[in-house]
Amino acid sequence: MVTFMSVFNRLASIRLRSILRTIYIMSNQYKLSIYGHLMALLALYNDYARFVSDLRWKSMVCPSASQIYPVDTMRKLCFLTALALLTGCASDPDNLGWVTRPRKGEVLQLVMHYTAAGNESSLKILSGKDPTARVSVHYLITDEPEPRIIPIVPEDTVAFHAGVSHWRGLNDLNETSIGIEVVNLNGNLHPYSEAQFAAIASLASDIVRRHKILPQNVVAHSDIAPSRKLDPGILFPWRRLEREAGVGCYPNPSDVAEKLRSPSLPALTTLDIQRALSRWGYQVPMTGKLDDTTRHALSAFQRHYRPSNVDGQPDRETVATLLVLLEQTGL
Repeated sequence: MVTFMSVFNRLASIRLRSILRTIYIMSNQYKLSIYGHLMALLALYNDYARFVSDLRWKSMVCPSASQIYPVDTMRKLCFLTALALLTGCASDPDNLGWVTRPRKGEVLQLVMHYTAAGNESSLKILSGKDPTARVSVHYLITDEPEPRIIPIVPEDTVAFHAGVSHWRGLNDLNETSIGIEVVNLNGNLHPYSEAQFAAIASLASDIVRRHKILPQNVVAHSDIAPSRKLDPGILFPWRRLEREAGVGCYPNPSDVAEKLRSPSLPALTTLDIQRALSRWGYQVPMTGKLDDTTRHALSAFQRHYRPSNVDGQPDRETVATLLVLLEQTGL
């Protein structure tokens, strides 16, 4: 006997997938407005309603099926299912199979990037449509006058955005992080727009809230891969993001100034600084020498928390900033 769930699965596989694919293609190619998406959903509803009506539930499911799952209820259920799937998936998962994998554990970090490319190129690369680029990301924020937040990889799936990475004792942050790429050719040279900031703040605060991501785990790509990455750059609005959206961790300037004025500011040795950087999250060797790895970590720290000078040197302001952050978070 054909069960109700098998019939519903048939509905989903035959109708829903094909229509969602069509809407996805239209959305990417023609930039559907909200009105356009509503019209597409209306067409989806009508298509489902006709299909459900034709299924003759009484004979296919069981004699009492029409009482348990009347056609009007089924129409609503199909429509709500379609709406949830459409709003949750802006990218076709079939096209992302080679740049994603199932996530095994919980989300612990939020990683910010810039794309170093324009809108169309960024979307093509990050959606797995460029066979030469084995990368993907969970969200893309465009640089249009009204930026779009484009979901690409579902949050419960690993995206390949972090690469070789380390933060707070963990390697391969693809497995434990959500990535946001913001369209910007170089965030060390080009400011992020006000509209982009609004989109970043809205999306990031939602992700942090839902996954309960700790403030110190909202990081730059350059934080988790300091020897090879510079994004999202010194012009990324970290301080404003913490102050206005409650996302991330940023040192209070007055606390840093007070620390600098204090005669008790310790003159840390290089080994002390390496230990402090490691406590904050960076992977540095405990050599007691200002080697390349330590300088890259210091530069990444400065890029995020003291962007006025990113020379990788452990000057007093950098040390004070690092100590203030460790005190703020109790690390």
